[in-house]
Formats: sequence, C-alpha cells, structure tokens
Amino acid sequence: MAGQYLRLRKDLTGPVSPLNLNDNYLFRLFCAATDLSAARNVLNESYQNGEGNIQGADEWWSSVSNDEEYTPDLMFCVTDRADNVVGFAHSWSSGFLKDLAVLFEHRNSGLGRYLLNETFLRCRKFGLSTLDLKVMADNQSGAIELYRSMGMAEVIETKGN
Repeated sequence: MAGQYLRLRKDLTGPVSPLNLNDNYLFRLFCAATDLSAARNVLNESYQNGEGNIQGADEWWSSVSNDEEYTPDLMFCVTDRADNVVGFAHSWSSGFLKDLAVLFEHRNSGLGRYLLNETFLRCRKFGLSTLDLKVMADNQSGAIELYRSMGMAEVIETKGN
C-alpha cells in the first residue's frame, strides 16, 4: 500500500458536540505574524516520516495564503501555557482538511481529537456539510484510527470523482 491514500469523510449535518481542551493547553486562531514558523515546525516534525511535505515557513505560507480556498477562519492552533504552538489544523473552504498535526511530545493527550473536533465544528459553522481528508494508507502514526474513531468513513473514489 506504499504511496496509496485513503480518502475519509465526515458528515457534518449530524450533531457535533464541542470537546473540552485539557487545562494545560489553549486554543486560538492562527496568526501568521506570530505563529507562522512555529506552526510550520509542527507540520515539519509530523511529516518527517514521509506523511507530508517538509517546507520552509515562508514558502508554505505564500502557497497557502494565496490559494483561492484559504480562509483564516479554518486555520487554528493549540498552544501550551508558555504560548508555544504544539498543535495545528488547517482546512480549505471547499471542505478539505489539509493539515492536522501535533508535536510528538504532546501526542496522546487528546490534542489531535480536540483539533479534529474543532475542525468539524468550524467547518459546519462555515456552512460545509462534509469534511474530507486524504491520509497515506500505511500511516503508522495513529491518524487513521483517530479519524475513524471521530466518525470519518472511507470514501470510495471512482473515475471522475
């Protein structure tokens, strides 16, 4: 399955209840002026095993912020109490989760679940009825298990889909 992707989808028309964030962390919308390098570092750490692209912050931001599907309402961070970005999520306005990552040392603390759930809530508020993502089929980070446990189901793609 190397190099193959699964496409997963969450139906946002049903109930999605907010989750509480552990008291050791804070949620905020992404701000390029203060979060750019830190957010990209979270992504680069998460993607170092081949699950995504390693990029510099400026190159990445230029690409993201100039994309027609970019909206700041669908890009956010989780920080620790010292204001260090430890988790990050970014979705396109078309209903596609582009990135979701948590620093290794903060995994298994509920941050991935919180970020994914917050993505569902914000996409729904944005007016979307579904949220899709692609994940490498051989992803060993626990991402697929997380996505499925949060109600995402595999979409069978056909030609033209």
